[in-house]
Amino acid sequence: MSAAGAYLWEVRELRRLSRAEVAAAIREQTGEGTNEVQVLRIEKGQNTSAAVLAAFARAVQGDFEQTFSLLLDPEATTDAAREAARRMGTVMWNDGVVIFSDVPNCLLTILFTSFTM
Repeated sequence: MSAAGAYLWEVRELRRLSRAEVAAAIREQTGEGTNEVQVLRIEKGQNTSAAVLAAFARAVQGDFEQTFSLLLDPEATTDAAREAARRMGTVMWNDGVVIFSDVPNCLLTILFTSFTM
């Protein structure tokens, strides 16, 4: 569970979401009384229900399959999980800032060209 929690923590920070925002999203999705402290506990590896874990992944727009793969892999480390979050080959949009993670330069050129034409 600690690797999955580390992954979700890293994705939450990349998305610039607070624990309060994530807790509110989990409450909305599951109806469970989740708060900031419980979000921190999940991020540190405390066991939780599959529904709460799935709601957390949805709230931070994390990779659902990656989250559960890390959960089920007894050899997964927190460092590897954090690195997986950083390598998510996706473009994330946060507060008007586009964050590129492992996007090849040729793709960046195509994206830039298409937005400036």
